[in-house]
Amino acid sequence: MSDAKDPEHPESEHGTDAAAESDAAAESDAAVAKAERDEPDAPGVPSGGSPGDDPDKIPAWKAILQGKGPRNLALKIGAPVVALLISLVITMILLRATGAAPFAAVQSMVEYGTTDNSIVDILNRATRYYLSAVAVAIGFRMGLLNIGVDGQYRLAAFLAAVLGGALALPAPLGQFFVIVAAMAVGGVWAAIAGVLKVTRGVSEVLSTIMLNAIATGLIAYLLNEDRLAELSPGSNNIATPQIPEDGRVGSLNGFLAALGIDLPGQVYGLLPLAIVVGIVFWIVINFTRFGFDLKVSGLSPSAAQASGVSARRMIVVTMIMSGAIAGLIGMPELLGGSYEYSLNFPAVSASPASRSRCSAATIRSASRSPRCCSRSSTRVRTSSRRWTCRRRSSG
Repeated sequence: MSDAKDPEHPESEHGTDAAAESDAAAESDAAVAKAERDEPDAPGVPSGGSPGDDPDKIPAWKAILQGKGPRNLALKIGAPVVALLISLVITMILLRATGAAPFAAVQSMVEYGTTDNSIVDILNRATRYYLSAVAVAIGFRMGLLNIGVDGQYRLAAFLAAVLGGALALPAPLGQFFVIVAAMAVGGVWAAIAGVLKVTRGVSEVLSTIMLNAIATGLIAYLLNEDRLAELSPGSNNIATPQIPEDGRVGSLNGFLAALGIDLPGQVYGLLPLAIVVGIVFWIVINFTRFGFDLKVSGLSPSAAQASGVSARRMIVVTMIMSGAIAGLIGMPELLGGSYEYSLNFPAVSASPASRSRCSAATIRSASRSPRCCSRSSTRVRTSSRRWTCRRRSSG
């Protein structure tokens, strides 16, 4: 008898197909296992290494230089402390080289951080900085660099301010709709970069930088008396209509006073929101299937695809999540400080405390273009591209 396949007996063909499916499944399992080994937080042998390269068995300095980072608690705490000391020493050397007293400068820094006014300023700044960090960290987990957080935050704050000024809803509906709108605007604006990356191969670094400039121009166009803004009474400042009382978020000073903590400035009422966002981010990234898929897609798109995860879809979803968190950055100031978006709306580095303490030098200077003015002055245009602060007349 011949060993050739009998076309009338397809059992041999079915056996071949089953073997092919078995091989494909084995390759998929191997790809997923490789991605798990490549995952930075996963135990085992690192990618491309040998058992002798385990960061727990090699010198700490070598593990850090290889990008594996500290593994034990002592190094996790000691590394940033050493970095802080090194930066402090370099700063003192530079101060001494310029003729300044380095120890007096360090003492002033320490004293500033212990005064009541500075504590309020630190808490308010930390709220926005932390939300900014979470927005960027979501992209980092997948190997994406979202440079467009600034544009996403500003556009979201502006359109949310327009919505909040136009709505007259009872609490907490007013606050809820403003916050959701800000997250939606930030997510949609960031999604543009994600779609460009998966469809046209455009780097998210370049696209988000360009989107920052577009967002700035769009806000400048819409922040106009003839469009979505109005002239503030008694000044040349242009702002959106103010959010009504029912749509605002009160400060935490009453709660802190009940605990025996009296602070002179207003602490953002949305500070707990930043804490909740951080906790949710930590849980989702480390203890959910979505977080695992996110990290695998960043480490090895081919392994993610073999395990049934669309790396292209994860890129878009990650950018949307990053932009949505970026949209929250301006909410503490909008709902708890300014209640409007104006030419004085602070960048991430500004705060109500710092805005109310604009220096006299800034007020007197006509050669600069200050972002903020003191409460006793107003921001006035001196040319097509420059502004200055001028004191309001007593009359």
